[in-house]
Amino acid sequence: MSELKLPYDVINQFIRASSMESVVMIGCDSVRRISSVKKLAVYSTVVCIRKASGHGDNVIYHGSKVFGASVTLPDYGRVVRSGKLANLKIRLMQEVTFALEAFDHVYKAIGDRPFEIHLDINSRPECESHVALADAKGYVMGMTGQEPEFKPFALAASFAADAHVHGLL
Repeated sequence: MSELKLPYDVINQFIRASSMESVVMIGCDSVRRISSVKKLAVYSTVVCIRKASGHGDNVIYHGSKVFGASVTLPDYGRVVRSGKLANLKIRLMQEVTFALEAFDHVYKAIGDRPFEIHLDINSRPECESHVALADAKGYVMGMTGQEPEFKPFALAASFAADAHVHGLL
């Protein structure tokens, strides 16, 4: 099993050097890679720092710095009628675990800065990923004391981690 290798020393240094109004957003996304021999999932975890200057009502944001890393793990499950593997909830909860592991490595550097955990889980009940929403919410709240952001508001997971897992970032 591979290990996720984010450069936490560099990330923590960047966060500590950022404004107290900067926002730290952490997210994870995954894609399946299925060959005739193996079923794998590639997970990409990102730590995004939305850079800010100013104070109070005069805060101005200046883009984001994104740090990311990927890991490939076996993906277990059987094919169901949709053609997708049956373990969607397990894979989504693994994404949550990777995001929380990243948070665990940077929370001291975050200090009093705002932070958000972004999950690539849809808040709409008719969407497949909604199956993991309640468990993921409880897991994040139990570990961080804060509610996570879900799609469509989970930009770190739905855009940054998605781009990273597809090799675009």
